[in-house]
Amino acid sequence: MPLKRAREWSLEEAAGAPYDLQELAGPFLAGRAMVAYRSLSEGWLTGGAVHALTLAKNGVPQFMALDIPEAPQVQAALDALGEANSTLSEAALDPKGRPGIRDYHAAYVSGAASPVQVAEAIIGFVSREQGAANWLSDFDPEHLRAQAAASAARYAAGAPLSVLDGVPFAVKDAVDAFPLRTGHGTSFLGDMDGPVADVALEAPCVAALRSLGAVCVGKTQMQEFGLLPTGLNPRLGLTRNPHHLSRIAGGSSGGSACVVAAGVCAFAIGTDGGGSVRIPASLCGVVGLKPTQGRMASDAGTCALITLGPLATSVGDAMIVYAAMACPGSCALSPLKPAAAPGIGEGSGLAAARTAEQAQAEVDAAAAAVKAAAAAPFPEAAMGEDAATRPPLVLPRRLLAEGVDGSSQDALSAAQPLAGLRVGVFKPWFDDSEPAVAEAARGGMGLLSRLGAEVVAITLPELEQLRVASSCIILTEMFGTTRSVYEDPQLRPQLNEDSRIMLSLASRLLASHYTQGLRVRRRQSHHWARAFESCDVIATPGTAAVAHEIAQGAGDSGFMHLPSTAKLLRYSIQANVLGLPALVVPVGAVQEGGARLPTSLQLIGRPWQEATLMRVGAVLEAALAAGGGGAPPPALRMPNPLSKPEAGSP
Repeated sequence: MPLKRAREWSLEEAAGAPYDLQELAGPFLAGRAMVAYRSLSEGWLTGGAVHALTLAKNGVPQFMALDIPEAPQVQAALDALGEANSTLSEAALDPKGRPGIRDYHAAYVSGAASPVQVAEAIIGFVSREQGAANWLSDFDPEHLRAQAAASAARYAAGAPLSVLDGVPFAVKDAVDAFPLRTGHGTSFLGDMDGPVADVALEAPCVAALRSLGAVCVGKTQMQEFGLLPTGLNPRLGLTRNPHHLSRIAGGSSGGSACVVAAGVCAFAIGTDGGGSVRIPASLCGVVGLKPTQGRMASDAGTCALITLGPLATSVGDAMIVYAAMACPGSCALSPLKPAAAPGIGEGSGLAAARTAEQAQAEVDAAAAAVKAAAAAPFPEAAMGEDAATRPPLVLPRRLLAEGVDGSSQDALSAAQPLAGLRVGVFKPWFDDSEPAVAEAARGGMGLLSRLGAEVVAITLPELEQLRVASSCIILTEMFGTTRSVYEDPQLRPQLNEDSRIMLSLASRLLASHYTQGLRVRRRQSHHWARAFESCDVIATPGTAAVAHEIAQGAGDSGFMHLPSTAKLLRYSIQANVLGLPALVVPVGAVQEGGARLPTSLQLIGRPWQEATLMRVGAVLEAALAAGGGGAPPPALRMPNPLSKPEAGSP
């Protein structure tokens, strides 16, 4: 019997739908057990039975039996909020003492610090702590020094390129950045492909940041191919949470979250296909933004659910980076190719800078690349919009309204800065997390209410169908991009055990699994659109658990435990499947095993309405800072690089 069309559900039917999201089922795998299970999963005789059992335990046969009646359609972009020409506003300073973007700029302008001083502080910290923390995958100190020297020369001449000039940032190993290697978390692809050979070939968002003077520190560690959310990568060394080195950092953008949380970089770039920005941001206590699908540039060879996003110490910094990354021409599949940018393509002659002059040439080439991308024909976005229907980038007029006193929670509450805002909560889903995590998230919701927001009850039907659809879509697409590696008899043994298990499972999925996932995606768009009729944003915890311990044996063979994975993914995959923007903001800490571990609140918005998320997140952040709340300071962090160096230091 076919399901009733989602668009035909009445409000009463939707409100009465049960909460049906199930736990993932699977064995606890680490060490020898991981190797044995991988052998069974890849076996000619045993693989089919192993994966059939996994799929059956996790509801895939029932999912495939659904008769879903919706007809194909293209979802139109919703109107953006506000005016196109908005101005950046002041944001709350990070309460953990880590410098933000505007702190760096102010220090450089005043002469209190220099980009060269900051670069040397970073180099010193990485040389001391990289072995323990293992956050960076490709790091070239001399290239960092050259970029810093070029920025210092611009400040000395009174001509910084922007507020981002000289500000250190890092890039996930899945994103191309000149002149670094892109290994996608593997131990071999970066060496096989070699460094990105030209500025014209790096990701448009990186070129945009470079053209504004930002200083690229290096590439950050990630879980191999982004296949799991723990962030563990035994072949490259375990990425450890700066709040407690025995804990996971989350993934797959774990290294990016770590360098921001520890104050090595003011911000970092990650990618998010199922929570890969928001999960590590939540576990490491920083802000993470997943934009609307189609707003940022993406690689034509990657999964359609993946989008680029910033991780930062504050919502204000995330907004600045978001504005810089979403430059004209950087939407969806970037048209920028060497042939499209005369003078900066093949044969440009740029090599890894070793002097300030060479680094300045990189900046100039990046500016030309951004200009060429902006002039190229607008590509079609992943959601089907073209240049005429995609809303322009919109930012809040101000994160905190003019005249609002943010010095105390009482003053903010009196101003009611969120009056008129409706925050939707599906209570059974919201509460389906570890008790301490749910309590911290409820504290954040209480604060939103005191700031003027109205908390409204909503229902989101068939979340279990959406979970299975997400798995079918992303595993099928990820296998398509990694198949040549997995099926190469020379390369497969070089993959991590957990990656081989996931790709072996993905190889068993059929085109019918993928198309059924797309049917559910279309059906769910109606359920969520109906929910957004009652609210402006939807709130959940960032993850259903804090960062768990790194399992014994994970350093040798990795770690895989689907019930733990489900807790990390519980609130993140929905925004990816539906293409929605989502923001995580640290709201507190949970005491566990002698460690104070961060926890976050997630805000999910309508398509293209990142401005609403950033305004709400910034007000919440300011109130938390005024009350001494938010994430705790990490145990391992870099000393403030803007402070004067001690005598005898570089």
